[in-house]
Amino acid sequence: MKVKDALVKSDFKSASAAVSDFKTAINKEASFTHKNDLLSAVEKMNKANSLEKQREAFADVSIIMWKTIKASGKNTQELYYQYCSMKKAYWISKEKEIKNPYYDFKYCTAVYVTVKHFLDKKIYRNTFFFSFGGVTLAEYLKQSNDD
Repeated sequence: MKVKDALVKSDFKSASAAVSDFKTAINKEASFTHKNDLLSAVEKMNKANSLEKQREAFADVSIIMWKTIKASGKNTQELYYQYCSMKKAYWISKEKEIKNPYYDFKYCTAVYVTVKHFLDKKIYRNTFFFSFGGVTLAEYLKQSNDD
């Protein structure tokens, strides 16, 4: 999540450091499903020489991480698998609030589709909703009707 947070802040140095730490952590882990794919994607991100290249590689890291989480069946915390319709890319977050790692911070309040997954050995349900400037569609419509 530190990688995602650094990309949200458009902080190339912090993202690079977080990627390096993430790569070290992966290497320390015993074998797991998708480990080699994940290491390859993280290495691509590690070699990126710009924020935009890091963001491009992060899309692959996010997809592989999600596959890894689903395959492990060991996650007990609520995670959000979020999607940026403008970049056609996913990311994983611990927060419901949309903080898009694929765009500079000033663009993070655009419209995004968020897929919400609840994990604890299996997926219990999927809830689709839109976010307008960090609020759900229902909250946005309620605000609009109150005006």
